[in-house]
Amino acid sequence: MKKHMEVENLIAETTSDPRWLSIVARDKEADGRFVYSVKTTGVYCRPSCGARLARPANVVFHDTIEAAEEAGFRACRRRPAGLSLTEVNIAKIEKVCRLIERTDGTPSLEKLAKHAGMSVFIERSRPLQGLPRLNTVRLTDRNACEGVSKRVSQ
Repeated sequence: MKKHMEVENLIAETTSDPRWLSIVARDKEADGRFVYSVKTTGVYCRPSCGARLARPANVVFHDTIEAAEEAGFRACRRRPAGLSLTEVNIAKIEKVCRLIERTDGTPSLEKLAKHAGMSVFIERSRPLQGLPRLNTVRLTDRNACEGVSKRVSQ
């Protein structure tokens, strides 16, 4: 009974914090103001992270990335906290472009997706924001990779 009350208190404390609403809303404007960690996974994320929503009782708020790391949490693998989504996406496409440049012939979409740390399903259903689909890069000539960073930053 006592344990149940402790959990209920943690849930109430977390859900009454305005930062919790930023997490639920995946508020990009809250990124940089705080990070949150999940006790059960040992991971910290930005408020806008697309990861499954954690149970409020398992959430801890931190003012800085450093504070989360000092508390023993590691960065989320979906999107490292120091990078914007655009920077992460550019890095994925550039990684794929380097593979295309090193490979004779046309690599399969599966190989490109694996190299970029993506699933083929995600690539087919949701292309990387502001960047060409891996399949488009794969099927066009090798010059498709030139200037990926420039196109996104314009």
